[in-house]
Amino acid sequence: MERVEHYLAQRDAEDWESIFLKAGIPSGVVRTLQETANSEHIANRGLISEVASEAGPVKVVGSGFKMGAQSRTIHGAVPKLGEHTVSILQSLK
Repeated sequence: MERVEHYLAQRDAEDWESIFLKAGIPSGVVRTLQETANSEHIANRGLISEVASEAGPVKVVGSGFKMGAQSRTIHGAVPKLGEHTVSILQSLK
């Protein structure tokens, strides 16, 4: 195992991903949450939206899938603690 680790340490993860994919080996880089949130792929898919809150703008993760022409737009601000409790409990009657 040490020999494999030594060999893999000679290149970065993106290089290995490219090499493995060209060889037909399914692979992908394991990214941190920060790397994922800032990735071009996530931005292009519109998966992170900014919504208003009492503390100022907040970034939130939207739905990971889209059906047809359905929009991924998040409507409204982040709810306050207990903001919808009464209406939800009333709908259960």
